[in-house]
Amino acid sequence: MEQGSKNIYFHVGTGKTGTTFLQYRVFPKLKGLYYIQRTRYPNAVNIIKASNHSSYLVSREFDQQLENEVKAFSHHFLNAVPIIVFRRHDSYIASQYRRFVKNGFAGSFSDFFNLERDNGRFRKQDLEYVRQINILEQHFTQKPIVLIYEDMQKDALGFISSLA
Repeated sequence: MEQGSKNIYFHVGTGKTGTTFLQYRVFPKLKGLYYIQRTRYPNAVNIIKASNHSSYLVSREFDQQLENEVKAFSHHFLNAVPIIVFRRHDSYIASQYRRFVKNGFAGSFSDFFNLERDNGRFRKQDLEYVRQINILEQHFTQKPIVLIYEDMQKDALGFISSLA
C-alpha cells in the first residue's frame, strides 16, 4: 500500500540500546515530526492513514520479533525509513540477561545464551546485526539509518544531532 507524500520513519530498537531515553527524551522533541510513541504502536498504521501530517516517527523496540513486525509494517508503508540502534555484542547480551533475570528468569547465563551449542533464550542469529539490516533492506525501499548505542553514550548531543 502506498504512503503517498508522507515521510515515515520507523524506529525498531533494538532492545537495551537507549530506546526508552530516545522515546521519552528525544523523539517527542524533534520538530516537524508527528511522533507515535510505543504505547500507540498497535494503532500506528491507522493513525498515519487517518491523519494529514507530512512526517511521522513511529517507535517500538523489537528484538526477536523484528522480522514479523517489519514485514507487517512494510506491507502498509513500503517507503518508510527504518532506524535501528545496535550495541556491542557482549554488552548487549549481558544487558539482556540482566533484564530477563530482573523479570523472573531463573536460569544461568548459559541457559540464556550458549554460543557453542546455540541454544537458550537468545541465539546467535539474535546477534547477527547484518542479518537484521538485511531484513530492513528486504522489506523497505529506503536504506536503514543505523546508529550505535556507544556513540550515544559518548556524545549524546552528537548522537541526537544525527537524528535531527
